[in-house]
Amino acid sequence: MKRRFISLLVTSLVMVACAQTPPERGALPDVAEAVDPPAQCTFLVGEPQGVLVQEVTPDSAADGLLIVGDVIVAFDNQPTLDSESLLAALGEKEVGDVVEVSVKRGDEETEQTLTLGDASGEPRIGVMIRTQYQSVEAADIDTEVEPGPLTRPIAIAGVIYLFDVGSNVWERTEVEVADEINWVATTAGIYAMQDEVITDLVAGEEITHDGFEGWEPIRVIGSVGEDLILVVTQEVPDEPERVAVGVSRFNSFTSETTWAQPVVEGFGIPISALGSPDGSAIAVVGVNEGGSEITGIDIWDGEGRPGGMEDLIALGTPVGWMDNETLLFRTDVEVASVLTVPGGATEEITLEPAIGGLPLFPVGDGRGVLALDSQSLVLDDVTLVGDLQVLAENCDFSRVGEPGWSVA
Repeated sequence: MKRRFISLLVTSLVMVACAQTPPERGALPDVAEAVDPPAQCTFLVGEPQGVLVQEVTPDSAADGLLIVGDVIVAFDNQPTLDSESLLAALGEKEVGDVVEVSVKRGDEETEQTLTLGDASGEPRIGVMIRTQYQSVEAADIDTEVEPGPLTRPIAIAGVIYLFDVGSNVWERTEVEVADEINWVATTAGIYAMQDEVITDLVAGEEITHDGFEGWEPIRVIGSVGEDLILVVTQEVPDEPERVAVGVSRFNSFTSETTWAQPVVEGFGIPISALGSPDGSAIAVVGVNEGGSEITGIDIWDGEGRPGGMEDLIALGTPVGWMDNETLLFRTDVEVASVLTVPGGATEEITLEPAIGGLPLFPVGDGRGVLALDSQSLVLDDVTLVGDLQVLAENCDFSRVGEPGWSVA
């Protein structure tokens, strides 16, 4: 039986006016059998085109009237181009209400009359859904992405694609990357470091480092604007067996280091640096020598000054900025935490069950979070319940880069 990530998603999209215990129902075929997945890596692009019916509950309002594959385009004479609008319209109804539902079935559009409600006492239709988009195979992508704050570089099957989350547009680049290469995207291009050499992957050129104050780069861990954030080391005077570890901000065009700052004792080895959208703050994460444990988390400013914030490890692992002032942490399988910088206020977010345990990547618009497994990419609006959007299916994903950059 083929496994599809979407089969996990549909369970969170039962159409209810408010969250209630789902009704009992008989055994149903796996969605992967009912809706055959595309054979190739496929992007779901463009504007929403309606609400796809993926499963029909027996003895529900929809049973015998709607079928798997129907696309709902209107509910009670109101357009329903996405699942959010359909759920909102349903929330205005009561058990026993009679509504007209317009559906596209193949090349034809038909009207069905449904009486809302089931054994749960809620005004349900009795279907599981997802928003319908145009499907385009990755091999057929010929669009270009305009640089912007919601643009993300994503590695798929060894090739970096650009994806604009706001407009739902993809672009294939000519940059190829192996899984073991630690690449970083900036507002100017894509860079990686191997064998102590920084390389511009777009231009295929090596970048000379200036050896600022004796600091030498060993790893690229993040970016701020067009600058790279590097892990750097230098010898300790009069102690030849010791090496100082620090973080630096480096401009790849001028080959000049803006600043370099040693990490405090006990912080660990910097493993990632997450720059806020406006570059005013950088979340730096340190791990122990074996890389098995986070030993330090701090919020530095854009000039390289550590913030000295305490107790951040208790929040979990920082995964990215929701906006210029809020940093998202992965706290648990089903829980994320948002830290407000400055101030230090925190708030917990309960994640949708379908994305529990998956790697998360905040979009940067204050609402959206990308979730990634090895085959599917999903967008979740954390301000809404049940609003999950599948963006790509059957793709060999390996990395999602930071937002807001372009390829020259």
